[in-house]
Amino acid sequence: MKNLLKKILILFVVFLAFSCSKDEVSNPNYKLSKIITDGLQIKIKYRNDNRIESFINDVNDSSTVFTYFENTTISTSYTNGEFSSRTTITNNSDGLATEMLYEYGNNLFYKNVYQYNGTEVSQQSYTSSTITTPQITNYIWSNGNLIQIGNSYLTYYEDKTSQVGEYLHIFQLLGGFEYIKSKNSIKSISQNNQSQNFSYTYDSGGKIIAMAVTAINSSPQILNYEYTIN
Repeated sequence: MKNLLKKILILFVVFLAFSCSKDEVSNPNYKLSKIITDGLQIKIKYRNDNRIESFINDVNDSSTVFTYFENTTISTSYTNGEFSSRTTITNNSDGLATEMLYEYGNNLFYKNVYQYNGTEVSQQSYTSSTITTPQITNYIWSNGNLIQIGNSYLTYYEDKTSQVGEYLHIFQLLGGFEYIKSKNSIKSISQNNQSQNFSYTYDSGGKIIAMAVTAINSSPQILNYEYTIN
């Protein structure tokens, strides 16, 4: 795919074996408004209560619209005005996803069910329209950070607290739900001698304004961020 955002989402789903944080560093005076990479621009529109209303990509005429209920969030995606997919998220009292149902195509779907120890996700059960026997993935944590997902391994910048713009934040933001609340900003994800490395550029106020994603033997691909003032 040409779309880097889709690439890194797909890579992360593979790493998980088909698997905006409340504790992240944030500033109430600004919020992420645009993600730019490889000619792609995703504009983020907010509701009056500061929850996300929609993602809009004018380049390929695609959008995702969010609808909120008491413990459920539904995001519906469109391409060229036509329905593309729907994601239904069920959240617990901590605002973390306990179930994610993704529907697409002609009666096609996959579903993840998450279990937690406190606010740390501990296990994922995956089923789909073609896989009816649950596939189980275990999550391992250390010192407030998720360090292992099945046979995938994650490392972190120990001197950088998780915040808007780091990879896990962007991954969950675009996915429309939260289930990983690591303490620090992620540095790398690796599996079977393949890895993705993440580095960040900060402005003078400490906001992340760019993220570089680098794979083995590849040039960095850059995501740039724009913010809006509240």
